Amino acid sequence: MRLTEATPCRFSRSSPKRRGSVTFYSDVLGLRLSDHSGDMIAFMHAVHDSDHHVIAFVKAPGPGLHHLSWDVPSINDIGLGAMQMADKGFTAGWASVTDLDYNNSKT
Repeated sequence: MRLTEATPCRFSRSSPKRRGSVTFYSDVLGLRLSDHSGDMIAFMHAVHDSDHHVIAFVKAPGPGLHHLSWDVPSINDIGLGAMQMADKGFTAGWASVTDLDYNNSKT
C-alpha cells in the first residue's frame, strides 16, 4: 500500500519575536488571531477557514520550526505514512494513539 495524499495544514513556528510575527501575518497575509496563552503562544486562522489555526507562534530564544500537522484521507494513511518514514530511518516523533483522539481543528 502507498500513502495516497497528505496535505500540510498547520505548523508551529518558534520565534523570539512572537508579537511581531502575529502583527506581520495579520497585516500582510490577513490572518486573524484565534487564541493565545499569555505571551507564550498565539494561534492564527485564515479569514474563511473553519480550522482553529493554520499557524501558531511559540515564544522561544531563537527562530525555528516547532512542529507540522498534516491532513490525510483516512486513519490508515497515518499508519502508512509512519511505515514509510520508518523505512527511511525516521522512527521518532510520531503521535500516540491518544493524540489521534484529539482534534483541535474543530474547536
